[in-house]
Amino acid sequence: MRIFIVGSGRYEGSTRWKAEELNLGDSVVFLGPGAESDPIWTAADVSIDATPWASWSRSALIAIAAGLPAVKMQAGVGGWSEELDESLPMISGQPEPFAGDLMRLAGDGSLREDILAHGAKVSEEVDVGNVVEKLAELYDSVIVRGDG
Repeated sequence: MRIFIVGSGRYEGSTRWKAEELNLGDSVVFLGPGAESDPIWTAADVSIDATPWASWSRSALIAIAAGLPAVKMQAGVGGWSEELDESLPMISGQPEPFAGDLMRLAGDGSLREDILAHGAKVSEEVDVGNVVEKLAELYDSVIVRGDG
């Protein structure tokens, strides 16, 4: 298993330290801030959205559309600024439970299938064609009410 970490933040230093302490070597690749994550999905097995907001990040949505199981990282010490949707597949934000969750995710095919099924629902909701249809229906309903 290889972990690609895109971006940087307040936990980058401790994450690098933990990866070194565990002798993970090339298994954890730090790509840094501003790295384009889209090409990574062809080599990835799972996506972990560690952004500090309650909804899926753009990169996670791209990973989901690419057919990867995607999980949302639970807040660490700081907590979330928004209410987190409890239906999102989650992985711990604390170092020790995170490692256990990641190993369980890697070893449990049925868990990944469940997460993929959740992702399929997300993809359907955010698909441009479906969004345009919904907006057209809303627009039509507003026009009909305005005429009557």
